[in-house]
Amino acid sequence: MTRIHHITSSVLLIAAALSCAGLWQVALYGNVFVMWAIGLVLMMTVATGYRFAASTTFRLTEHSFLLILMSATLLPRLWWISNAGTLPIADFAGYQDYALQVASGNLMGYTDVMTVFPFKFFYPMILGALYWLTTPSAYIAQLLNVVCSVIIAYQVYRLGSMAGGMHAGRLAAIFFALWPSQIAFCSVVAQEHLFQVFFLGGVILLLRAQESSSNRSVTWLGFFAGALIALAHVLRPVAMVIVPTIATVLLWGIRAQQHLRRYITTVGASLALGFVIVAGLFMGLASTAVDQPLWKSNAGFSLYVGTSSESRGFWSVKHAAIIDEYAFDTEAIHKESTRRAVASIVEHPGDFIQLVATKFVLFWGSDDYGVYYSTVEQIPSASAVTIFRYRNRINLVAQGVYFFILAAAGIGLYRRRAKSNNVLLIIASVFLLHVAAFSLLEIQSRYHVLVVPLLMIPAAMTFTRHRSDVPA
Repeated sequence: MTRIHHITSSVLLIAAALSCAGLWQVALYGNVFVMWAIGLVLMMTVATGYRFAASTTFRLTEHSFLLILMSATLLPRLWWISNAGTLPIADFAGYQDYALQVASGNLMGYTDVMTVFPFKFFYPMILGALYWLTTPSAYIAQLLNVVCSVIIAYQVYRLGSMAGGMHAGRLAAIFFALWPSQIAFCSVVAQEHLFQVFFLGGVILLLRAQESSSNRSVTWLGFFAGALIALAHVLRPVAMVIVPTIATVLLWGIRAQQHLRRYITTVGASLALGFVIVAGLFMGLASTAVDQPLWKSNAGFSLYVGTSSESRGFWSVKHAAIIDEYAFDTEAIHKESTRRAVASIVEHPGDFIQLVATKFVLFWGSDDYGVYYSTVEQIPSASAVTIFRYRNRINLVAQGVYFFILAAAGIGLYRRRAKSNNVLLIIASVFLLHVAAFSLLEIQSRYHVLVVPLLMIPAAMTFTRHRSDVPA
């Protein structure tokens, strides 16, 4: 089972890397190859340089490495948010506007569109509370993103160490610190950063429950893993990805438990309990505060957009018209959206198959969201003008980095196909479920932001010797 996961993931990741290489040779003007190659060569230099350093007698203590990692994560992101002058647009402007309303005490200051997509409430609520405690400025949201990035870098380090030992963990974390798209995306008022902290935190606790021999610790670790996953879920629904992943790990994952059935029952029950309590409490309180049923999440509209050959799976004004057509009636909108999506697939199956292939290339072949969303609207300044002038070149460097991550991850998973571990099983599962889900749902390149930090782990394992499968 795990071998099938790894081989399938490897093939698809190489296909995604080739999509990235082909897509961006025709998408932007300028000296494409040189800028793209700079990103690729940068990461190759880092990876091979680290491999050489790891083969010498030089040793860096964990505290020294963590200090270097924190600095490498903080400095470029702080520079970017201080100089890019990013102004919130589109959905991000909606988050900022409602956060300002929450900070002023007006929880009812939401728009009708938010009621159609209930998950849009939770991030601006958290942001509004932070604004109330500090100051109502988008800069606070950007600083929160930077803090989250430092936490994510550490989480990637821990997960990488669990998967392939200390060197794999360190190199994967360095990859994350140098990831251009995520650096740029830190200046965008978006929930993905906070979401990723909770999601990866839940995964780490789940893995620690796998390793524990005490029923009590298994129960508590499972409960808190469920709680963190619940927080991730309210920010952006993840049930379709995490539930099958947890089931896969529980049924086929590697573990040292003597009483297997009792173990699976204990972890499954504690995870479910933590998830239900925290998600129910959070959604219940928020629903009462805004007088809206925020627990009702539905993917109907996303399915409607994602199955459109006309828009190639991207949001369009034509599809958004259904919201006005049904007068913001959430249930009616998603029900009719689902009906139209199913009808489109049934009536034109050939077009749908072609659409799935097209969406794969566009979704996995692009990592442009960070630079794009951080430079669409900017506060006028000399540094912002310079960034805007060179944004296409920056984007191409980012694409070279992204190509490296995809290709190296594909190679890493293939090399480890015969000797998997739970971390790699989770990575392969999350990736494959994203491929499956976004074959049907609306696509934006930023929707794969959850997967890429996980892919940095097998990418790092491509360049490190597999001396140990236990944490450093």
